[in-house]
Amino acid sequence: MGAYETSQHLLNSWICLTIILCTLPIFNKSLYYNSVVLRFYLMCTSRAALLNQQDY
Repeated sequence: MGAYETSQHLLNSWICLTIILCTLPIFNKSLYYNSVVLRFYLMCTSRAALLNQQDY
């Protein structure tokens, strides 16, 4: 795994997390929304992790 892939993975994770944190206060009363966002974040990070694992 190269440094570029690692930085891209971290960047993608931070972008997802930033979007979530920015929108969370608007929708924080909705448990359904929170679960959807959490699933979206996990999907983002796991997809990036899978892409990184393919380099080995």
